[in-house]
Amino acid sequence: MDQIVQHVINLFSTSSSKELIIFIVSMLPILELRGGILAAGMLNVDMFRALVI
Repeated sequence: MDQIVQHVINLFSTSSSKELIIFIVSMLPILELRGGILAAGMLNVDMFRALVI
């Protein structure tokens, strides 16, 4: 799962904000909530903010 999240982060990191990347990862059926929280950790986003997103 880590590799999939990292790939999505790399794909969108040049054109999107960190919050949008977390939202996109959370919308993917294969990753959902666990992937969103993992992406937030990789992007150094505050966990409370990530949970709200």
